[in-house]
Amino acid sequence: MSKSLLLFICATMSLQAQPLSHTLNCLPQDNQHACNNYAHFLESTAQAIPDTSAQVQTGLDVLHYDIFLDWSSNDLQPPLLGTVTAEILLTEARDSVFLDAHSMEITSIEVDGQMVAMEPFVASGSVGIDVSAYAVGDTIITSIQYVHNEIPDYGLHSYRAGTFSGQDELPANQLYTLGAPDYTRYWVPCHDNAFDKATVTINTLVNEKYTVAANGTLDSTTWLPGSGRTVYHWSMRNPVATYLLAVHASEFDTIQDMYVRDINDTVPLQHFVWAVDSANGTTRYDAYSAFSRVPEMMSVLSERFGDYPFEKYGMAVVQPFFYYAMENQTMVTVNRTSMSKGNPDEEMFMHELFHQWMGDYVTPATWNDIWINEGAATWSEALWNEHLHGPDGYRIYISDIHNDYLFSDPNGRSQPPLYRNIPRPVTSQSEIGYLYNYPLTYQKGALVWHMLRRVLGDEAFYGTMQTMIAEYADGAIETHEVAEVFAREHPEADIDMTTFFDQWVYGASYPDIEVCVWPLISAQPNATAEFIVEVKQNSDSLFTLPLDFERIDESGDTLRSRLVIPASKTYNTLHVMPMEIYDSERTTLNRYFSFIGEHTLEFKVVDVTEQVQFHQAGLLKLQTNGEHTVTVPALELVAGEYAIEMYSLNGELLQSTRQTIPSQQPWTLQVDVAQRLVMCNIANSEGRIVQSILVQK
Repeated sequence: MSKSLLLFICATMSLQAQPLSHTLNCLPQDNQHACNNYAHFLESTAQAIPDTSAQVQTGLDVLHYDIFLDWSSNDLQPPLLGTVTAEILLTEARDSVFLDAHSMEITSIEVDGQMVAMEPFVASGSVGIDVSAYAVGDTIITSIQYVHNEIPDYGLHSYRAGTFSGQDELPANQLYTLGAPDYTRYWVPCHDNAFDKATVTINTLVNEKYTVAANGTLDSTTWLPGSGRTVYHWSMRNPVATYLLAVHASEFDTIQDMYVRDINDTVPLQHFVWAVDSANGTTRYDAYSAFSRVPEMMSVLSERFGDYPFEKYGMAVVQPFFYYAMENQTMVTVNRTSMSKGNPDEEMFMHELFHQWMGDYVTPATWNDIWINEGAATWSEALWNEHLHGPDGYRIYISDIHNDYLFSDPNGRSQPPLYRNIPRPVTSQSEIGYLYNYPLTYQKGALVWHMLRRVLGDEAFYGTMQTMIAEYADGAIETHEVAEVFAREHPEADIDMTTFFDQWVYGASYPDIEVCVWPLISAQPNATAEFIVEVKQNSDSLFTLPLDFERIDESGDTLRSRLVIPASKTYNTLHVMPMEIYDSERTTLNRYFSFIGEHTLEFKVVDVTEQVQFHQAGLLKLQTNGEHTVTVPALELVAGEYAIEMYSLNGELLQSTRQTIPSQQPWTLQVDVAQRLVMCNIANSEGRIVQSILVQK
């Protein structure tokens, strides 16, 4: 008995690298148009890779900030007083150093306890400090006093109780900061660069009805007797980038929870919310339920990327919020709308939590490197769905990211590279839109991490991520350093890691490919399956790509065979899968996966009758007899005249003849072409292809 089914499969696929996160932590929620208004910033994809060396060499290194904020004088309204004392290490010889400051009145400056003679002035960019008497390696202590006489456009946000945001009424006064991307300079003088991380203490004086939530741990509160005011003392023991500093003040309740690493090791969780949003509150929100799965998320991430890196974690709720959420180190700012009863935004919570590893513990050195943390955090949303719903949950979420990216680019390959020149400082709407370009920074960034996982496999990928996080812990990382870590750890990867980063991160565009797969299944049971794979890349940008073929074996295990397609316009190969083909009693499923979108091509081995049958679009692999002819066995064709057309594997018509085919008798086919493999289509009088034959010379 011979049993066989041979199917011809040809799919046209657009493979695009894209960035996702249906939640975005640094994208203007109510100003989505800004994220699409970056056309005038687009650069030629042929440009040189931007040089960021000057951005990370500035002559100073801030070691510590001690910040005091007096927000008590007018019920969280101006005037707002502040003092920042900065410990600064001089790393280059220079006459002066500059701290970033904007929209505040500078009232005094001290250097190492000595007052600098000056008149009060309104800072409109920076504050200069004379260091001509100091040498390289010296440390200075400078203290700057300042006042906000009005709330600036950026950095500080104040809203009054009773204010409506959408359909919600604000239950209490609130004042909070927002540092990303370059806004911390609007509420405290600082060296406002992501790579210059420092330890911080934040002491905030407020009226006693208010609670303050800030970075790090709450060391103590000091009540000032008779004044009706309280000082909250927060400290961040790990160094923190300035854009990740945050202070929130309102009439908050605190939700206390914990993440248990083991019986003797816990991480306290503190979430700051309004009482009316509690489980028994009167609003459409339920903070207790919304935040209840944070310990579970911490467990998922810790298992893959190492222990949670800080001493505490928490979220502070605000409304309205220009951004949907912001990953401030250990104290995330989230929009109140994320806590909807019965529908909390868990993907967003996961996104911001993963930033504590990628973005906070390891920080992008420059805004050119923003894809590293935003792409990774967006990709982590798929990990949460994988945890909840298994591999299919992950695949569906990644596929949604892929499809969203394609939909976002209707004009074709118009996006710049992931790694691109970002002008500094980033403050205008158009600059913000260019930086937080959601399809590019978030969606394509997410898919780069997804592709790395697929190329390397889980064990190697997660191991490298942990290695990289450990090496750059409490520091900043540049894109070339990410590429160097992966290249160093995987010198024999299926795809060279330098090539991978060159085409997906430093290069623009994405592959547009046509894949045709002809499975050649022998009529004999348990034979080896062969595949003719033809790949055409139709865009000008050519990519080295992996194609994975998967089988589910008799025990239900998935077996994989990988073919790496070179960066060429057309590629043909005969691919052999070292796997058994099952007989008719054991139906099997084969899949082709693209690493970007997880699209699949499927075919089955199915029951056939006792006689060998060849179905429409089926393939019969034949060997030539001698040089030019082959004898074809009996086919289930009605006797008559047929059109015989022979094609090369790249679709070129080689020969066209007409021939009379007898019914249920062998017949001879003349093959007078030079190619080793020829595709022969047999069409009836109506022009319909009724049989395909692959001839191997």
